[in-house]
Amino acid sequence: MNGELDSLVSQANTIADDARSVTKSSMIERTIITSPALNFVTYSLMDAYRIIVVHERRHFQQARRVIEESGFPVN
Repeated sequence: MNGELDSLVSQANTIADDARSVTKSSMIERTIITSPALNFVTYSLMDAYRIIVVHERRHFQQARRVIEESGFPVN
């Protein structure tokens, strides 16, 4: 499980680094993208980063709940 958690943390760090570099641009609110899930839904690049942050936070909460389960294997 540690490898999966390390991977999740690494992905989150990559997203955070990308977001930091992009947010320095004044175009982040004006850049409009299309949802990868529904091609008729559009939103700003900044909103996309907000969605990603909330989504990743949920993954961390899920991982925490699994780790805290009494039957979770301990190495």
